[in-house]
Amino acid sequence: MANAINSTKAAALIEQSVPGRRCSRQNLEKLCAEGALKGSPCILGRSPWRIDAETVVAEYLANVSPVQSEARQPRALRPVSDRTAKQSTDDLHARTADDDEVPSFNDERARHEREKRLIAELERRTKEGELVYRADFVTAQNAVAAQIMNRAEALPRQIKQVIPHLLIEEVEKIEALVKEMMEGVANWTYDKLEEGE
Repeated sequence: MANAINSTKAAALIEQSVPGRRCSRQNLEKLCAEGALKGSPCILGRSPWRIDAETVVAEYLANVSPVQSEARQPRALRPVSDRTAKQSTDDLHARTADDDEVPSFNDERARHEREKRLIAELERRTKEGELVYRADFVTAQNAVAAQIMNRAEALPRQIKQVIPHLLIEEVEKIEALVKEMMEGVANWTYDKLEEGE
């Protein structure tokens, strides 16, 4: 006669016999009721569950995929190729829309979760004042440029008032230098700032 044990002992037996594989009582009962072990000869009875201790490990290894964690997953999962297993989320970003290969659900979910974390990090840094929106920066830059140009425009007159004995040629040189500076400020944009100018 078969050696009948309950589902808790059967799950513990599977974990002891197969290093690295986790099996809980709840998951084993789901596998027996509606998953990969449904109808297996290792099931001796239900309510309470009675499982054959001699065949449960062999049945579990034969029918339950190594990556299967829930009873509702399909009986036979496609083997994961080394190429797909090693593919990083950065490779997924580099793919083009016309690629024939479809990324796995887990890869897509990992990429989605990473994007959510990055967005949350950007929002946090923006709230803390570490980052600013480009439009806000450009507006502030234009305001500063307008102030500089207004002050520079008045500079030759102010110099003439402070130093009244300047010659006309010297005042014209000062006006030329100020005009050159104002043209530089007028041409200064955010793109040039990014380029390091």
